[in-house]
Amino acid sequence: MSKFNITNTVKTTNACGGKAYKMLDPREELMVMALTSLWDTQFYGDFTGAIGVKAVDLINHGQKEFVAKLACYARNELNMRSISHVLAALVCFDGGDIVRPMLRKVCVRPDDILEIAALVLSVKDNRHIPNAFKRGVADVLNKQTLYGVRKYQAKGKAVTWKDLLRITHATPVDTKRAELFKAIVNDNVPAIETWETMLSANGNNAETWNRLIADDALPYMACLRNLRNMVNAGADIKPVLEKIADPEQVRNSRQFPYRFWSAYREVKDPAVRAALAAAFNASIANVPVLPGRTLIGVDVSGSMSCGVSTNSKISCKDIAELFGAMSGKVCADADVVYFSAPGSGWYGRGRGGADSLRGWTMRHYGAGANVLQTASEDHFVGSGGTDISLVIDAALADDGVPYDRIVIFTDDMTNFGMPDAQAKFDRYLKERNPSCWLHSVDLASAGTQTFKGKQVNYLAGWDDSMWSFMLQAERGFGKLVDTVADYQL
Repeated sequence: MSKFNITNTVKTTNACGGKAYKMLDPREELMVMALTSLWDTQFYGDFTGAIGVKAVDLINHGQKEFVAKLACYARNELNMRSISHVLAALVCFDGGDIVRPMLRKVCVRPDDILEIAALVLSVKDNRHIPNAFKRGVADVLNKQTLYGVRKYQAKGKAVTWKDLLRITHATPVDTKRAELFKAIVNDNVPAIETWETMLSANGNNAETWNRLIADDALPYMACLRNLRNMVNAGADIKPVLEKIADPEQVRNSRQFPYRFWSAYREVKDPAVRAALAAAFNASIANVPVLPGRTLIGVDVSGSMSCGVSTNSKISCKDIAELFGAMSGKVCADADVVYFSAPGSGWYGRGRGGADSLRGWTMRHYGAGANVLQTASEDHFVGSGGTDISLVIDAALADDGVPYDRIVIFTDDMTNFGMPDAQAKFDRYLKERNPSCWLHSVDLASAGTQTFKGKQVNYLAGWDDSMWSFMLQAERGFGKLVDTVADYQL
């Protein structure tokens, strides 16, 4: 196992001018940036952004394998498509032995290879395409089926299936692939009727939705995204709700937890909300319970209101509040502190009074709480700055059994002039519990860290697996960056 934690003493400031420390492990820095990025489509083909520059720097310094594994981890474990495509393409530029196994692993859906190839070919012309990339693409082509190619036709796109065959000259491994490749070359692959094409042809009405539902033609994600459309159209959605709440369907769907909350907020129908609550509970059924006492800090400052992507209605604050509402399900005993900055004021529940002056308010949720309903009701907006040290204040103010861990969901944007959060945490360790862990979950790739120490663990992303990584770190099995580094291709 790699060294568990590096003592970080390199001081810097974050984007808001607050006290911070540099991440000394560049792999960890890239991991945090990548796992909190949906990589908006307007950035496709532009590798000069922070993530691209950091990934290229790691590749140039002998960490190509780590970048490849990060791409595969993001795609397979967290179901993140766009950022996995970007990282994989950067690895492909210079070729090497890692390219072929990476492409086989990262290409989960048929069109994954089309997206990666489009990125590679936006930089490389036919004369300079690495042979390792060509062989890797050929491997992926030989995994395709007629159904997959029919579903993801890519007609009119920058890169098509025919382009991939022309570039790679892939040799079919069997008769089925030989017939498939011949059909592609001869432009003889018939289009397949999908729920999108049916909806486009027949209209957004009850009859169309009922036909799609009766034929079980809606994938799980399509069911979630179109619940409001189906309800508004007057469709019979009972089979859809059964599908959404089915634990096996939930597990196979690999949805981010916030997807269920996003759907929950769009529809007020009690039956729909009950199905979504059941689905959410099923999605976190296998999350290990954190023992002892836990204090969860939820950053609700102004900067947390940014969306996780340009067109998303879900903000970093929404995700933080959702994880706070989960506390009763994933912790044996937990308090939740919502924080912003002293005197910043509150909007929503908790406005005015002591909460407005001190900048934080506390909640305690039981295991039987409806997580989605709780997240909707305990919805705060703190105006003004961010004082992450308020979480430690809340811990110091508690006169019960000391906390075993402090978990903070934040964008790590403590403002200049705020109290020294590290000094307060050091005080908590000295006065209350020297064994306390601090887990900081970066929801917006700040690139710096506010806390340091051997019992400080940094995580990133919006997936419920982070609860498992907290327990893993506390038991000495390494950090998330170690899990990525050990990932099998």
